Amino acid sequence: MREIYRSDYNVIAVDDERRLVRRTRTALPYPSFAEIGDIMEEMMRALGTLDRARHVQLADVRLGPPRNDAAFEQFIAPFTQQLYRGFRRCAILVKTHAGRLQFTRILNHGGYEHVQVHLDEVTAMAWLLSPSIPPRPPR
Repeated sequence: MREIYRSDYNVIAVDDERRLVRRTRTALPYPSFAEIGDIMEEMMRALGTLDRARHVQLADVRLGPPRNDAAFEQFIAPFTQQLYRGFRRCAILVKTHAGRLQFTRILNHGGYEHVQVHLDEVTAMAWLLSPSIPPRPPR
């Protein structure tokens, strides 16, 4: 995989052969909303170099510090749309059932039919790389 972005908070790498984008969240907490905005803009620029319609994305957030306060979710909502829009499929890989519920709630606001939330990397990758889209797993 070739790395196209790295910060203290996120790493984005691309497997050109499988047309897979792997976005990994590190364990370091974001310091402030202002810095989150800057970091998200940097990631958008990196993702902007890709033809999203030809790629799938695995967002591995298992190491990320849990955060579900309303102010954070409201601030991050526009960036969430930008992070997942345009990819053929996206899988969000979470560590806990609570994380799965949180992302499912966020995704239920519409426009995320191509995104699934998984607890297991093997099943996430199988869904991303399968030639046909199977029914959505229960959330």
